[in-house]
This record gives sequence, C-alpha cells and structure tokens, in this order.
Amino acid sequence: MKTLRDVVFEAAEYEIHDREALHDIKLALDERLENDTADFGLPDLPLEEPVRRLCEDLQLQPDWSRWAGDGWAPAGAFVRSEPSLFASPSRKPSAAYAAAARMQGRRRSLE
Repeated sequence: MKTLRDVVFEAAEYEIHDREALHDIKLALDERLENDTADFGLPDLPLEEPVRRLCEDLQLQPDWSRWAGDGWAPAGAFVRSEPSLFASPSRKPSAAYAAAARMQGRRRSLE
C-alpha cells in the first residue's frame, strides 16, 4: 500500500524531470511531513486531502485523472494559517532543513 509520501513523490516524479529539482522536492516533502503542524496524516481524512494539500504546498500540478478510479478530483484551495513555517508554497526545503539533510548524508557516508 502506498503511503502519503509515496503518492506525493510519485506525482512529483511525473512532473519534474530535473534530478536536482526532484531532490529539492523530496527534501521539502520530508520537511513538511516531519515538521508541519497542519496534521497532513489525520486518520479521519481520505488520502486525497493531504495529498492535495502537499501538492499545493510543493507547487505541483498532478494529473488528477490518474486517480480518477479512486474518486479523486482537485478541490478548492487549501489555506494554511499565517503563523505556519509553511505559509508560502515552495518547491524547496528551508535552508536549515536542507543543510541538516546534507550533514546527515555526510555522516552516513562516513560510517
């Protein structure tokens, strides 16, 4: 079974063909899933809702017809509260998160 992360990253892979840009999307997606307080994974929401929110946040325009069999369709815009670190859509992770991810990768390569 695909996870929320799998579905959103698959949408990104269909849309973005540049490896560096796709890597930025992966980091930005991971950052949101780890740190966002908008509760993307609420168990009472159908998977479509958090996928739609994350795609909007990451400035992705997935081909929603790919999921037509599941009853998916684009809905109205999701608006995040102003105090959120993720109030502005962006395809890139924050500088601090990207730096930490790079350091984590360096540590793993040394092990």
